[in-house]
Amino acid sequence: MTGLVTRARTLLAKRGERIRGRQFLDAVMAAVALVATADGEVSLPELLSRDTVLERVDALQALDSSVAVRSFERFVADISADPKAGARRALAAVSRFGNDAEAAQMLLRAAVAIAKADARFSTEEQRTVARLCEALGMEELDLGADESA
Repeated sequence: MTGLVTRARTLLAKRGERIRGRQFLDAVMAAVALVATADGEVSLPELLSRDTVLERVDALQALDSSVAVRSFERFVADISADPKAGARRALAAVSRFGNDAEAAQMLLRAAVAIAKADARFSTEEQRTVARLCEALGMEELDLGADESA
């Protein structure tokens, strides 16, 4: 009986990690989509930077990159179709990690990496990063600093 309980707990813990991992993936893709769409176009350098973020963030490496791309595309489509509602949905996904300082820092670093990807760190992108900070309950970043993912 004890072995069965232990196995059940292990399975539930793994399932919880997968769910948390997927929620974090969605939050990163939401942040990336918000920044990428901030200046009106999603550029190739921003897409390449998104892929680099997926490769470099340890918490995302165990997840299927095609799931990440679909999540990103869904957030971009939502933001494009209805900017206010799409942004609210994306910020809601991000705000789930406001109580996790490490996750919040990773989210912000990913967002800044996307903002700086095309060498045009626009005012709109800076405002979006500030909104992400607010959603995470964090002070604004020094946006001139090198915050690579």
